Amino acid sequence: MNKVLKHWSFLPTALVLFFWVAFMLLSRYPIRVDLTSDHRFTLSDKTSRLLTSLDAPLEIRIYLGENRKEVPLPSAYRQLNSEVDILMDNFRKHTPQAVIVNQVNLEESLPEKEALNAARKFPILHSTERGAERVISQVYPYAAIGYKGQQVVIDLTSSQAVSNDEDVAGSLANMEHRFYQGIAKLLRSSIPRIAIASGHGELSSGDGNTDLDDLGDLLGADAFFALDTLLIDNNKPTAIPESIDLLIIAQPKSPTFSDIALKSIDDFVMNGGNLMMFLDPCFLQPENRFKEFVVGIELGIEPLLSSYGLRLNKHLVQNFTCVRQELPTGGSLDGLSLEQTRQPEVKELLWPFFGLFDAEPNHPTGQLDAPILGRYASTFDIKHRRTGIEYTPLLTTSPYVNYFPEWNTISLAEYARDSFALSSFKGEQGVVGYLLEGEIPSHYDMMTKLNGVYRTSSSKVMIFADGDMVRGGLGEMGLNSTSEGQVRYGNRDFLRNCVEYILGEEDMIIQESTLRKDVYMDTERLSRTRSKWLWINFLTPLLSLLCMGGIVYYIRKQRAL
Repeated sequence: MNKVLKHWSFLPTALVLFFWVAFMLLSRYPIRVDLTSDHRFTLSDKTSRLLTSLDAPLEIRIYLGENRKEVPLPSAYRQLNSEVDILMDNFRKHTPQAVIVNQVNLEESLPEKEALNAARKFPILHSTERGAERVISQVYPYAAIGYKGQQVVIDLTSSQAVSNDEDVAGSLANMEHRFYQGIAKLLRSSIPRIAIASGHGELSSGDGNTDLDDLGDLLGADAFFALDTLLIDNNKPTAIPESIDLLIIAQPKSPTFSDIALKSIDDFVMNGGNLMMFLDPCFLQPENRFKEFVVGIELGIEPLLSSYGLRLNKHLVQNFTCVRQELPTGGSLDGLSLEQTRQPEVKELLWPFFGLFDAEPNHPTGQLDAPILGRYASTFDIKHRRTGIEYTPLLTTSPYVNYFPEWNTISLAEYARDSFALSSFKGEQGVVGYLLEGEIPSHYDMMTKLNGVYRTSSSKVMIFADGDMVRGGLGEMGLNSTSEGQVRYGNRDFLRNCVEYILGEEDMIIQESTLRKDVYMDTERLSRTRSKWLWINFLTPLLSLLCMGGIVYYIRKQRAL
């Protein structure tokens, strides 16, 4: 020991040698320890099993544009890109075949850029500050996954409307699941087919009508479903192909469904097909700029609902939890000057007919981190609880609600407000959407067979009393801009969850436990603890030097003895 102490310079040399050897070993055989509370950098068991099952190379093309020349990638997307790289490293460790990752600069790959735009994968306009200048850059937050000649494009962000750093940061938690969804869909033995009904004034994306563009985006190439438009004839039976897995009837108006049309739908359900309907029992007829008359209509679908034990109420929901809308006020809300003002003021006011509804949190479809926006929605009642049917409320109103009856006038002066008194909402909580599972009875048999013996099917039926849930542009389904900032809605995620559940693909649904909400810095806490960390950063090197000096002094003192 004394010899070592006498040659005390051996100690730093040994430390340098030790750290050099450790560095070389770790460079050759890297070790990564995931210390995050939500295990962001550890693949889930189901993803590991999925990757292990691959028997061909996986090709992934990232379109963020890491090496952009014109405008550098914004910092939030650089972080997103880094996390993609980490995720791809984890994929390589769990995949028996090769994982080929290419960073694509769309400024140099125009054909792929045009293909993304054709698939409605539009760029995000991201605003960043560079000194005193604000720079707007286009970012394509998408990735293409290829396997055995097939390809699916996925979103790297949670919504196609994200435009700031916090929105991007909030997308990081679910990125692994989005890749899982894309790969799992490529491994399907067959592609599910979805038909959107037409023939009764429904919203449709098949004949140039763009009202259902969002639904098309939701169910098309992005989700890897085959999407068709199907005419349901009122005058002759429609043979709905058995290859159709799901029939969607979105906001029918007129003509009303005939018995022949209802039998076509009933035969489809009895043959194992799944059904999803978005219904509006009322429509609004404008009287002037400040009043709308609520008209109740017959859709012809009511007998089918009755066979399922449900009644569609002809009223409009006034929800305490609602959004602000730009409404003409005429400068006052007293109901007098409104009629006389030629150029009414436009003001953002709470509009209870545009309610924020709650999804069922204990059901897979309700695994969301944002409320559902409904517009002029209605509710259902269970008229007769049919034996064999399990009724699950998927979407409910606020506990504080009123119901506006049909054949009455809605006045902006009466119902638009800056704030509402909770005590003014006295109705009972209602159900806007139901899931029916179990033994679905045949409507046709119930109407024609008097002996009480009728066919049943194990199909799934989802019914919503709001046709506007699936109507509108990308922004309206995912994001809304108000004077209070941007508010995100869960419509897109909810509808995607519903479709995947009804098709038996629950594994595709992001579980609530993975929805991380504390994904960005707590600026208030950062400001509060700033001084502490400055002192820690200042004192730690000084204390380290003092400790090292003390050790050297002790060794030299021992050497002198």
